[in-house]
Amino acid sequence: MKKSLLLASMAVALMTSAQGNINPRALWQEGGKITAPKAQVKAVQPKAESSMWFGYCSDPYTLVGAGSYYCTAAMEIPASTAAGFAGCKIDGFRLVFKTAAVSSATLFVGNSLTSVPTNTQTISLALNSTNWQEYTLSNPVTIDGTSPIYIGFGYQGVSGEYPIVFDGMTNSDNLGAWLGLGSNFAGCFGYFDSYTSSYGNVCIQAHITGDFPEVNTYISAVTVDRDRVKPNTAFDATVTIANMGTTDVTSVSVDYTIGDGATQTYVFNTPSAAPLKFTETTFFTLSGLTVPGYGEYPIKVTLNKVNGNTVDDSSAQVDVVGTISNNPRMMVVEEVTSIGCGYCPVGIIGLEYMKEHYGDQFIGIGVHGTGLGYDPMVSPSYQTMDYYVSGYPSCLTNRNNSYATYPSAYYLLDSYTTYFKDAYAAADLTIDAEWTTQEKSGVKVSTSAVFDLDHASSDYRWAYVVIENQVGPYNQSNYYNGTSGYGDWSTAGSSVSWLFDEVGRNISAFWGTQGSVPSAITSGTPYSYSESLDVLDLINYYDEYVEVNPDNIEVIGMLIDYATGEVVTAARIEAADIKPCSDPNAMHYQKILFDSELPGNYPIGTVLTIDATSTSGLPVTIGISSGDEYATLDGNVLTFTAAGNVEITLSQDGNDTYMPATSRTLSFKVLKDQSITWDQDLSNCEIGKSYALTAKASSNLTITYSIKEDTDVAKIQKTSRGTALVFNEAGTVTVVATQEGNATYAPVSMEKVASTQSGVISIDADELADAVLYNLQGLRVNNPQAGRIYIMVSGQKAQKVLVK
Repeated sequence: MKKSLLLASMAVALMTSAQGNINPRALWQEGGKITAPKAQVKAVQPKAESSMWFGYCSDPYTLVGAGSYYCTAAMEIPASTAAGFAGCKIDGFRLVFKTAAVSSATLFVGNSLTSVPTNTQTISLALNSTNWQEYTLSNPVTIDGTSPIYIGFGYQGVSGEYPIVFDGMTNSDNLGAWLGLGSNFAGCFGYFDSYTSSYGNVCIQAHITGDFPEVNTYISAVTVDRDRVKPNTAFDATVTIANMGTTDVTSVSVDYTIGDGATQTYVFNTPSAAPLKFTETTFFTLSGLTVPGYGEYPIKVTLNKVNGNTVDDSSAQVDVVGTISNNPRMMVVEEVTSIGCGYCPVGIIGLEYMKEHYGDQFIGIGVHGTGLGYDPMVSPSYQTMDYYVSGYPSCLTNRNNSYATYPSAYYLLDSYTTYFKDAYAAADLTIDAEWTTQEKSGVKVSTSAVFDLDHASSDYRWAYVVIENQVGPYNQSNYYNGTSGYGDWSTAGSSVSWLFDEVGRNISAFWGTQGSVPSAITSGTPYSYSESLDVLDLINYYDEYVEVNPDNIEVIGMLIDYATGEVVTAARIEAADIKPCSDPNAMHYQKILFDSELPGNYPIGTVLTIDATSTSGLPVTIGISSGDEYATLDGNVLTFTAAGNVEITLSQDGNDTYMPATSRTLSFKVLKDQSITWDQDLSNCEIGKSYALTAKASSNLTITYSIKEDTDVAKIQKTSRGTALVFNEAGTVTVVATQEGNATYAPVSMEKVASTQSGVISIDADELADAVLYNLQGLRVNNPQAGRIYIMVSGQKAQKVLVK
């Protein structure tokens, strides 16, 4: 059975990039020998009966988190186990604590998690150690044998590092359990344990000295694979025996009863070569058990003999429910995903696999989140999910910590096989639905639950979810391109155009509707409830219309135990099975239509015509709902008068035939004006010379330049000092200085005419034979160069020429 550590007081910051570093065969080192991680009770047989090491190791799959948090965890030795150590002392510890981020910890011993520890001691840790580190307790603690003992440690995390932390589970096993301390661990579900196996284990043992009893054997646990069974159908119970005495145990005899049934006896003999030794546990199976009807039946097991000798009673029991339900328990996976998440295709693959192979007992819901940028499938009604997961992709399985998993096909199947296969629901569910309009704009969901147990006071609630299939296509990031083992995603490219299934569009209430199930419940009695949900005219997280195809939806009814937050079970209905609207007087659906490109940023003085209509043909009312000091509205003409934020609301209230349309709010930002100053004369430029352009914006934002005409006369070029104009030949061009604006300022531009020096003519070099040339500094030139301007003197005439 899994031995787990608990997450304590931290905000997990898992990064999906860690997924590529999975090492499922992580090892740890003890005494220089590499061995597989130990997930069972670790009890080292003492060299003498006067001392021993006693404690636990976590599984290799412990969770990794980052950030500055204080983390504490403790090992519990329950009172039944502590009784075997009555009068003994705890005088030391040893730890395996593999982390590079923690250098010290506080050890503590106490009898309660709510009172000051009996003893605390600060220790220094050997960083990144994979060996046992032993510490002597300065003030040994005496075990009274009547109270539980909590032995633990606490440490301060380091920001940006990845210390070992815990997987968020509370399972007890054999002689004790790992526990989490602190108030914030409940939000972590541990379903990222596959990320972190390469980081090793966390182990703790206490050194106990004293005189140990010769005989002390007891029943530590009675368990069943399923807590709900069909009446008169055989099942098994597992009984765990612990030996806390120094005498080897070779046989035990137990009596057991099921409810008010007759007492039966079972004798278990250990193999002759493997008696049950001091601090060891073993188990045996009671097979072929049955319950006679539906309702709750306690299975009580009592130890009466050890090695043939009568001993004091040691009892344990487990409650089994004979279920009235004929339905299997549904596995409901709510997966948080995003089109910007390159690792999220593994969740798409996982949900597809489970739906294909186990669709009769599996429901997947894709909940798109905002944590990785824009995703058009984000539903405002489902954003509560962001508080209960860490990293993308992640998922909640029936919102129960114990079923936590990662949304790959492998881990989903493992969770299904472990917790849901052959399991029955706590209530028999039926679901029905009817369209509320002829246009299928909404759906009325009706559910009924028949419970197998009476409840004098409970808080069960219904939550209804609309999901849609074949949504998109949208581009999904894909980090599995080029990585084998991911089907078509291995060769699909880094961005894949995809049609998404199971997209969560609308949920009635994340934790269910209060009062939808009576608090007092009688078994066998049907309890019905109905609620209506919108299907069309939905608006996403970004205030954009969601175009839902009602023929592609499914409706899911989830029965939630609000006291635990768990989805007890669920039922679903597809669009093809939803009944047509039966009410001849049902209102008709309408929606408002408008130019979706209207909202945005505009400069002062902009005039917009708001052409809004309704699908019913009824008139749409337009009004400024916010920012009327920055705009005026005349009918449907909106004019921006000053810089600020403006919102207008479009509404249509309906009439006797049409229901009110969902109102729409359009948001505008009126930008501040800016101007360009450009005091520069470009009217007498020399060909080939670089002229730095000097325009400036009043906003101090960067200016860009361009030449208006498509011409070879001049060009804009970047220099080490900025932007410059260079003429290639004589002529005139128009240079445009532009400031494109931003979220605060409106764009602006300015033009300036630039030309070469006046009076310049172009002339071929072979026409200069009878002329005398001077450069612009007045020096005679005998060998003129093409592309330069000279003063040509011919006879009594002088003029500027450009040599071609």
